[in-house]
Amino acid sequence: MRDYFTEIIDNLEKQKAIYEKILEYSREMQGAIIDDAALKVSELTVKEQTNLKELIKLEKERTLTSDEYAKSIGIEPTKCTIQTLIENADGHIAQRLTRIWHEMQRIFREQKQINDANDGLIRTHLQYIGYMINVVAGEGVAGNTYGTPSDKNTGKVSKLFDTTV
Repeated sequence: MRDYFTEIIDNLEKQKAIYEKILEYSREMQGAIIDDAALKVSELTVKEQTNLKELIKLEKERTLTSDEYAKSIGIEPTKCTIQTLIENADGHIAQRLTRIWHEMQRIFREQKQINDANDGLIRTHLQYIGYMINVVAGEGVAGNTYGTPSDKNTGKVSKLFDTTV
């Protein structure tokens, strides 16, 4: 008889290892964003994408195995969750599935936190870049920070470059 549980556990272990790699890349990305190292961010993004492709492949395999297991025990494949597997597994196998599931939940929580932080850092960088472009081009930046008080009161836009056509 086919050992569905071993196949699923092996697959989940491989997925967990990849998620851990992606988490490490995200940590590195955070440092690269802070250091304003665009090339490093790009390299890490490529690594993440490569690992995500592998995850998609593994998840398809896991889904097929889970669906086949569900059919073998007479339940609808869409109703076969990790909890279903744990409930139907023997002691040691149930413990392994539970451990893997808890580890993956921890990784997902940490990944979300890092992604949120990285998103905030990127947004801050983009706002700063937009502000600096506006300062240099004189688009919508009123007043003259370093001018005389009479210059500040005019409300005219200060321009480093003439952008009119």
